[in-house]
Amino acid sequence: MGTIYLIRHGQASFDSADYDQLSDLGQLQAAQLGAWFKARKVRLHGFFSGSMNRHLQTAQAFAGTYGVFQEPVQHAGLNEYDHEAILQALIGQYDDPDAFEQQVMQNADPRKAFQQIFEKAIARWVSGEHDNDYPESWLGFKARVMSGLGAVTAQAMQLKQGSGSANVAVFTSGGPITAVAQNLLQLPDANAFKLNWMITNCSVSKLLFGQRGVSLASFNEQAHFEGEIAGVLADQATGLEAFAAKPNGLISYR
Repeated sequence: MGTIYLIRHGQASFDSADYDQLSDLGQLQAAQLGAWFKARKVRLHGFFSGSMNRHLQTAQAFAGTYGVFQEPVQHAGLNEYDHEAILQALIGQYDDPDAFEQQVMQNADPRKAFQQIFEKAIARWVSGEHDNDYPESWLGFKARVMSGLGAVTAQAMQLKQGSGSANVAVFTSGGPITAVAQNLLQLPDANAFKLNWMITNCSVSKLLFGQRGVSLASFNEQAHFEGEIAGVLADQATGLEAFAAKPNGLISYR
């Protein structure tokens, strides 16, 4: 059987004007993951990604420490959902959207307040009751992602024929990983995002594929950020020690 490693991108730039860029921590996370794959001697035969900047930047930072760079084959089907459109569809239901946003930002914990609102926005999207409010419905998103995974699997199967057993890395986002896991585990839509909120940046979810289809072997692996990790990247990444010195210093969820 072959293996597909679904890798969520490193931490993006949540507090900046352009979310679709890795933060400094995101760069370190991806570098740490690449070093981990190298240390475990995991041989990768192919690289795939969505087409977003944070996917490609994660692949590049990963490759810098893994030691092999191969331009990822991009599949737009593996891109994230439009979180801004989903959020705006909810905010637009309020009488005064501007006052609503201001209220969130004035909260004692704006990030927590935002997360609570965003969860409501996602639940509204997933419900399927307001599909006309969105450029892409939840069902449409899931179909797009599974089509993207199908294309990757088909290409990985060709690599497998040449190598005997192919391992490929796929750099994507939390939403596509959620859609894949939900599909393979046959979870109801209402429970899908219970998975999503747990997915950490640069975590790894492992799929096995072969003639009998695709199966989920592991989900949201993050051992590469736990325990005594400071030595792994001592020569490769400036500043790692500052994060590693804190409990779970390299783990993030955005």
